[in-house]
Amino acid sequence: METALKLNSGEHLKQISTCRNLTPDSGMQERICVAVADLYKEISSRGPFRIPSRENWRLERVTTLAERNKSPEVVLERAIAVVAENGSLENWYNQIPVASGLIDERANKRAAIDLIEFSEDRVAFVELKWESDTPAYAAVEILRYAMAYLLCRDNREEFGYEDKSLMFVDTVDLQVLAPAVFYDKCDLQFLAMGIGEGLERLCADRTDNLKMTFEFRSFQPCFKLPFANGAEVEAIRGGHGDTVQERLLIDAINNTQPVWGS
Repeated sequence: METALKLNSGEHLKQISTCRNLTPDSGMQERICVAVADLYKEISSRGPFRIPSRENWRLERVTTLAERNKSPEVVLERAIAVVAENGSLENWYNQIPVASGLIDERANKRAAIDLIEFSEDRVAFVELKWESDTPAYAAVEILRYAMAYLLCRDNREEFGYEDKSLMFVDTVDLQVLAPAVFYDKCDLQFLAMGIGEGLERLCADRTDNLKMTFEFRSFQPCFKLPFANGAEVEAIRGGHGDTVQERLLIDAINNTQPVWGS
């Protein structure tokens, strides 16, 4: 993807300045489309593959969190998982492993999708951000996980994933979700359109009629993180969605919005 975006020497997508300076040229959208296809070719050509971990693509929730943990992304993600475990946001799960054991016993053990929203025939893979990295970096990150998903879906019999409900959805929506301020001074609609078209082309010849989309999304501009640390998240465990913090979080998740009209 870096080549498609014509990054200069020393530039990388984790840099805020690089992300803010990204601008499309006449051939960039086509290069992004090609980069999406090339990414799948790169991942799928790494075989022969080991039989990967059964933990990959599990629908569970990770709610453990140190009381002193103040990382906004971790606190927010675990809070969503706790609220989901409590019975609200019931279609949400977190920390979904995607590639553990696929290449070798140690590689990619930490590769996991932050959040997913799953409802029978549709799933959203969500890369959650608050302050770290950049929108462009997050987009490529969730795109890589989507390519791992395609590899596992296409080899579900060999990998023993025939009982994984995620392997049979009709639509996969890729999303970067972050506060509105995270996107300040960036204009990445061209990147969203390029990735979206690349995914459409990638799925065009599939026999299972899978559809994949991509979108940058943000919380409402007024949303502030309602939890300061792990201790405050722990305090809502077993709740009923009726505390101020829980209501703020539920409302925020249910009212995210597209960025740049993407």
